[in-house]
Amino acid sequence: RSTLFPYTTLFRSRSSQAKRGLQVLAGILDYAVRYELADKNPAREKYFMPSKSTIKRRDAGVWTLEELADVWKAVIDHAQWMEPPFIVAAFGGARVSESIGVIAGEVALETVDGVPVAFVPIVRQITKEQGVSDRLKTEHSRRTIVIPGKAALRLYDIASETEPTYFLTNDGFGNWVTRDRLNINWRKRV
Repeated sequence: RSTLFPYTTLFRSRSSQAKRGLQVLAGILDYAVRYELADKNPAREKYFMPSKSTIKRRDAGVWTLEELADVWKAVIDHAQWMEPPFIVAAFGGARVSESIGVIAGEVALETVDGVPVAFVPIVRQITKEQGVSDRLKTEHSRRTIVIPGKAALRLYDIASETEPTYFLTNDGFGNWVTRDRLNINWRKRV
């Protein structure tokens, strides 16, 4: 039992925490009803969970290596300019907005224990509102991702064939492309 918070017996489980919180909230909102600031107290209404969720959920996005290889082939066959962000996101774990913010000269290739490994610093993202931004989703998002094997070699080849100051995913003139443009083309072609 905590000496800092002696009421731990009130909160033994998450459901009891929720129930206790709802009781406290209902008591507070009763004042609003009593003093005619609200017509009714929503915390006193009964709510029944539907038997089946009515919300369509997106795919969790966890793919096997075989599935990734099939998608990679489709990218190469139908939308080759999308290959760099696909590799960076699929094999490096970057967010889409981060994967299109990589500059060609930043990709480094090394061999570690006989395995080719690409090192890609994630230091910027492309957003609809700000364009190129060095402000990432969280303070811990700034990192270097590691991409092993065949994907590393291919990404490094693409980076080597691209002007070092150009974005890996670009409009043909080295300029960045938006996530929306990438998503629209992804849906059409892949």
